[in-house]
Amino acid sequence: MPSPKNPNRDDAPEDFLSAEDIRLWVEQEIKNARRALSLRVKELSDLTTAYSKGDLTPEQADEAHSRYYHRWGEALPGATAHETLSDQEILAQMDQARPFVGPRKLRELYQKQFKQDKSR
Repeated sequence: MPSPKNPNRDDAPEDFLSAEDIRLWVEQEIKNARRALSLRVKELSDLTTAYSKGDLTPEQADEAHSRYYHRWGEALPGATAHETLSDQEILAQMDQARPFVGPRKLRELYQKQFKQDKSR
């Protein structure tokens, strides 16, 4: 069995992500999260500005709000970033709101996504 400090991809069991797989996944997740935050903030700012300036009717603002929520969903599924809640409380609320997907299923989803990304 390879040492966690010096993993050898050739020796790693195929049923598990290698240290390199995890590193690549984390790197991409961070890039995606940064980009998503930037896009979300821009969309929210544009909506607020347009509605505040009177460029949108209440009906158009409601439509834009619905489209935003459909596109992005909740930032913290099942939770709210209330200042009195600890990180652990927020995470517990999120875990309660979303069912857990085990490592094998997650690996299948990751591999499917990774294959799609490589084909682009």
